[in-house]
Amino acid sequence: PQVDAGGSGHADVRVWSAFPATAAIEWGEEPSLANAVETPPADLGEPPYTHAARIPLGGSGRRYWRATLRSATSGETVRTEVQRVEPYAGSGPLVLLAASCAQLTGPPPNAGYARLLEAAPAVPSALVYQGDIGYPNNSAEACYAAAPDYFADRFGRLLADPAWARLRASVPV
Repeated sequence: PQVDAGGSGHADVRVWSAFPATAAIEWGEEPSLANAVETPPADLGEPPYTHAARIPLGGSGRRYWRATLRSATSGETVRTEVQRVEPYAGSGPLVLLAASCAQLTGPPPNAGYARLLEAAPAVPSALVYQGDIGYPNNSAEACYAAAPDYFADRFGRLLADPAWARLRASVPV
């Protein structure tokens, strides 16, 4: 979120799909998204299959949003969980989590996400993700093949991880 001196501002939100789809983003001031504003459906026909919206912040600054995606191949429709955007209000400490792939990956069950939340002294305002999810550009010692779609695949799998989705629902990243 970006808040201007007068208290107004905006947040940029983005949704990603693993497959060609149409996507719409809706937002509002209530978690129920009653009286939500919705973007027109965008055609995600070319990789990386992402859609973004700039949502205004006003009043309390808190916004809730979700995306609806309709697969271009199967016709199936998926609606994401409602996500929260809440700018830092400036009272009290600003608590940020920071982690790289070393703290968040490993054989199941990986409690990296839970450990981060448990270690925070207050509700975190955001997670600064410092990981690169592998080293495909290191052709000499890489454990993954250097492929043009490598990063899209790895980030897609990360974003689809249920633990990552639960963390994103409670802490802006």
